Amino acid sequence: GIHLFSSESCGSCERARSVIVRTGLPFSEHTYESEGSVLEKHGIDRVPTVAWIPQGERAGWIAEGVPSERTIARWVGP
Repeated sequence: GIHLFSSESCGSCERARSVIVRTGLPFSEHTYESEGSVLEKHGIDRVPTVAWIPQGERAGWIAEGVPSERTIARWVGP
């Protein structure tokens, strides 16, 4: 699924969240303040970072910054 790594005081994180919400796709959000160890475990040192972890054989992706709806749709595919 889609994962948003964010911080509570980050304006860009709010924009990334809005983009993901507009896609209608389910996602999990992990904030630095409440889940800092999760960010550290995955080597996330900048927010926002958006990742897609697919099930099965497909390759996932990870991107820093605010992706567009179009980019998310292209990465996730049909």
